[in-house]
Amino acid sequence: MIQQDMNLAQRKADIEKRLTESGEKQRLKEALREELRSEGWHDAVTKYCKEIIQNRALHETSNDKLVEEIRPFARNRIPDILKEQLLQKIKNFIEESKEG
Repeated sequence: MIQQDMNLAQRKADIEKRLTESGEKQRLKEALREELRSEGWHDAVTKYCKEIIQNRALHETSNDKLVEEIRPFARNRIPDILKEQLLQKIKNFIEESKEG
């Protein structure tokens, strides 16, 4: 089992490296950012952040605490279709890089 975990970790690292070196990771991030903005995700998360900050004293709000609280809210609001599309693009990249 440990060997499987190590192999999986190595495969993930290899894919990450190929995505980064090819520039595909940056292209995917930019495309996702635009899609999220057009879906209203950015506005919803920004509004939620402002509400949290307004309801707390400044000394009670660290960046780490904000991120910890906001992350589940933000992730839950990413449309499933966008997650599926991103996953498919990554799968396509992996397949194309095997062929090439």
